[in-house]
Amino acid sequence: MTTRQTAIWSAAGLIVGLAAATPAQAQAPLVLTLEDAVARGKAEAPRLGEARARIAAADAATDARASLKRPTASANTGYLRTNHVPEFGVPAAGGGTRIIFPDIPDNYRARAELNVPIYTSGRVDALVASAQADERAADADRRTTEADVAFETARAYWALALARADVGVLEQALQRADAQLGDVRSRVEAGVLPPNDLQSSQAQRARQFVRLIQVRNVAAFAEAELGRLVGAAPGQAIALATPVDRPTPVQAGGAAAATLDLNALVSVATAQRAERDAIAARQSALISTGEAALAATRPQIGALAAVEPAWPNPRFVPRADQWHTSWDLGVNLSWNFFDAGRARAERASVTAQADALGFRLKEFDQVLQLDIRQRLLDFESHQAALAASGEAVTAAAEARRVIEQRFAAGVATSTDVLDAQLDLVEAEIERTRLQVQLRLDEARLLRALGGS
Repeated sequence: MTTRQTAIWSAAGLIVGLAAATPAQAQAPLVLTLEDAVARGKAEAPRLGEARARIAAADAATDARASLKRPTASANTGYLRTNHVPEFGVPAAGGGTRIIFPDIPDNYRARAELNVPIYTSGRVDALVASAQADERAADADRRTTEADVAFETARAYWALALARADVGVLEQALQRADAQLGDVRSRVEAGVLPPNDLQSSQAQRARQFVRLIQVRNVAAFAEAELGRLVGAAPGQAIALATPVDRPTPVQAGGAAAATLDLNALVSVATAQRAERDAIAARQSALISTGEAALAATRPQIGALAAVEPAWPNPRFVPRADQWHTSWDLGVNLSWNFFDAGRARAERASVTAQADALGFRLKEFDQVLQLDIRQRLLDFESHQAALAASGEAVTAAAEARRVIEQRFAAGVATSTDVLDAQLDLVEAEIERTRLQVQLRLDEARLLRALGGS
């Protein structure tokens, strides 16, 4: 055995020893189907909590602007102490003096007021429409985040499935390599094969074991990543309940998406993509904001009703050191007919921003069509590749069987057997990768269509 082979075996033995020394998980494994994982991912994602909070904020902003159309009431009261002043009076007809302006240093005042907007030239309606559009945009952002979380969870789910499939294939390959190594050792000891065949088998077995260690590490990381997304406890094992060969339902317009043509899929995506809804809603919000800015230059009409008890009340002459109540009823008309072009400039600014979003929406539609086309091409190519890989696995398995029979008959070398085993392992891994890739293609297509 060479020094390199000895090092490989030593490293492998150390890793196996460390794995054996690790305490078993006390927690029961978390069994997840793909649907369960996606549902838990949506429930656990902090980004969705943030998106829902933004919707609540937008909803509150809509209520605040809608309140501008409703009456408002206010009340205030106060006390004022003034300096003493000489009283002013006139002689009374019957004698004495009639006080016209008494010295009342203590002044009390209260006022309750009701304001009713009557006509705002559409300004408030435009502000409400802008806030409602912002709320729709926030909800579209939530749906976008939800679709992203669903796709990330599905991708992590299938990444773990792929890593575990690789582990299973390599474990089987290692078992076959062990069996082959034992057979070769017995033949070398019997003098049928030269010693270098044993060394070649040992080196091949060591390489298989190193690959197994690597994919086990990949599987452990994939499990931790999926656990983070679904909110599993740290270190908790995850059992996948959805087989990798089960197609993911991708529905569009009542038929499987893979059976629809490009134009039909683009139409579905255009109607469902939340990102597009968000852009359109923000464009609508800017247009409404511009209308509200321009409406500020038109007449505004409001009504006023107020009651004001005061001590003394200056509306009553002569002033008296007692409470008197007065009231107001009125209609106010305000018209800011010249503002040096401010309102028109504000409207032009937000209109230009709305036009910019219109161009972004046009680009989104163009990119969306290209994205759908790419997803379909990937889906179709991987379907064809999977069918071919199945044939490759069948052929590699048959080749290995024939080579093993020839080896048993003494007409093939151990190297031929090792090569045949390696070909079968590679074919099985490739088939598993293509199966997972097909599931990922379905997830990407579902995301491109706006589903979650």
